[in-house]
Amino acid sequence: MSKTGPALSLTSQLKIAGRARDAFLRHGFDNMTMVTLAKECELTRRGLYHYFSSKEEAFRATIQLENNEGLENGSAAARKVLASKRPTAVDTIVAWLDARYGDARRNISASPFGKEVNDAAFVVCGDVMNEFAVRTHNELADLLQNLEKRKLLRIAKPATPQRIARLLADGARGVNQTRPPLPNDSLARRYREMSAAILYGTTKK
Repeated sequence: MSKTGPALSLTSQLKIAGRARDAFLRHGFDNMTMVTLAKECELTRRGLYHYFSSKEEAFRATIQLENNEGLENGSAAARKVLASKRPTAVDTIVAWLDARYGDARRNISASPFGKEVNDAAFVVCGDVMNEFAVRTHNELADLLQNLEKRKLLRIAKPATPQRIARLLADGARGVNQTRPPLPNDSLARRYREMSAAILYGTTKK
C-alpha cells in the first residue's frame, strides 16, 4: 500500500483493503473510479490517497488480502481436522483446499462482476498471484510433511511433498475453473475426489 500521509496502522490498512475488496466485487474493476472507491471505503478522495495511489494499487491490496486470508484460513481448517478424534490425510487436505481455494471461488461467484475481477487479477496482479502460488505450494508441502510425521500419510519415492503439493494446488485451481462451472456446494466433494486420486491413484497396472 502507498503511504503518502502519517504512518498507518496495519489494522487500518486491512480494514480499508477489506472495504476495497467488497467495492470491487460490487462495482467491478473496469468502471471503478477513485471517487467511487473512496465512498465505498467511507473516506474522502484525499483520504483514500493515504492508502492507495491508484485503483490498480487498491486492487493489488485486495488480492494480497484475499490470498493472505486464504492461507491463514487453510491452515486453521487443517488444524481443526487434525484436532478431531480420527483425522485422515484426505479430510485434512480437503479442508485446507476448501478454505484456501473454495472460499475465494464462492466469494467471487457471488459477484455479478466475478469474471471481470478474476481476469483483472491475472493482468494487474500477475506477480502477486505468482508469489502466492509459491507460498501456497510451500505451505501445502509443509502440511503433507506434517501428515507424514503423524503417520497419516506415507509418501513413496520418487514423489516428494513439494511435487505432490504442486499437483494438489494445480488440481484445486482446475476444479475452480472447470467447465461447465461446478455449483459452489459441490466444490469440496470435487476437491476430495481430486485429492484422493492424486494421493492414492485411480488405476492399476
